[in-house]
Amino acid sequence: MGRKYKVILQPVKFRKSEHLAIASVNSPEIDDIVREFEQVEWSTGYRFWHLPLEKTTVKKVTEALKDVAVVDDSAFKNYEYKTNEDKKERRKRINIGNPSKDQEEQLAFFHNQL
Repeated sequence: MGRKYKVILQPVKFRKSEHLAIASVNSPEIDDIVREFEQVEWSTGYRFWHLPLEKTTVKKVTEALKDVAVVDDSAFKNYEYKTNEDKKERRKRINIGNPSKDQEEQLAFFHNQL
């Protein structure tokens, strides 16, 4: 085995969810290891590997690459992982266009929902 490569792990937003970006020089050894992860994808636009981010993902990737690369995971030192509750927390939509109510009732309904 020759010299070790440098790999940078970074949190990214991809398709409205948190992902782990795996950025490195083009290396067959790194590519072969990364391809073994479930749900891993190659971003042709950004030119890095990425997979859904969970609490154990960074540790698993770092452990898998330790023999062929120096892994920089410093972006995760103070990272706050999103929980399922955080993901569900969204504003509720209010339907004010209900044709069965007249305008006054719609307005009252809307103000009560705020």
